Amino acid sequence: MTQAYPAYALPLPREVYSLEEENNVIRTAFEGGRYRQRNKYEHNLKMLNVTWSFTYEQFLMWRVFLVEGIANGADYFTMELLIDDVLDIKTVRIVEGTYKAQKSDNRYVVTAALELENLELGAYPGLFSIYEALAPDFDGVEALARISLLHELVHTTLPQSATLP
Repeated sequence: MTQAYPAYALPLPREVYSLEEENNVIRTAFEGGRYRQRNKYEHNLKMLNVTWSFTYEQFLMWRVFLVEGIANGADYFTMELLIDDVLDIKTVRIVEGTYKAQKSDNRYVVTAALELENLELGAYPGLFSIYEALAPDFDGVEALARISLLHELVHTTLPQSATLP
């Protein structure tokens, strides 16, 4: 069973930034003919860089969780993360079990790269229609119809968390 991040005692990451996707395509050259491209694996690896801010006691608890809870960062664990303005529980692990900690003003600032086990793009049925509604080649009368279509798609098709403020 996957270990859960002890959010009852430790704060969630203060910052989540630079979601990176590792290249999933292999390109093979042959003596004659075209190059062949194929996927290395089913899902792309996604990396997140995160930052925590701990007190001394929280930093010690973080170290215990790292060593005893997730085998020095080798095991996956679950944690709530804010990605694309949506707070959701994700399964992650620390890349190569390494992190950096710096003491600053009686706080420990810990940064680490997390590998997401699986991050799927939500299936929004109206997404392509929104792309069509935003297409740049339209005149005045057509613009009003497209704005109305866009308004309807955003407020009826997409989930509440995906609407714009």
